[in-house]
Amino acid sequence: MKKKKILIVDDDRFLTESISDILKLKGYDIEMAYDGIEAVGMMSSGRDDIDCILMDIKMPEMDGVTALKKILALKPGMDIIMMTGYSIDELIDEAWANGAREVLNKPFDIERFVELIG
Repeated sequence: MKKKKILIVDDDRFLTESISDILKLKGYDIEMAYDGIEAVGMMSSGRDDIDCILMDIKMPEMDGVTALKKILALKPGMDIIMMTGYSIDELIDEAWANGAREVLNKPFDIERFVELIG
């Protein structure tokens, strides 16, 4: 059975690497990007091996909601789960309205995330 490949997108490198380590231990293949621009670039380069994206909402340069919109325009139906450490109601509402599968509050329960992608 093919391992699911997850793209983790967050400007907090420590958090991104920590989530990556945990998910690798659970048997997932992981790719990482550190901002929305990098994530959109990866997905626009014809990547068809990414099964799910876990992306922060609040990032510099390009926020997660803008990246979500651009990625879904390239890859309709892509499972994108957003995460946030802030109460940014308008961005959270916009993420839901534009196709986010789920919005998780940081710190989030990794088992809940695994359930969502399972």
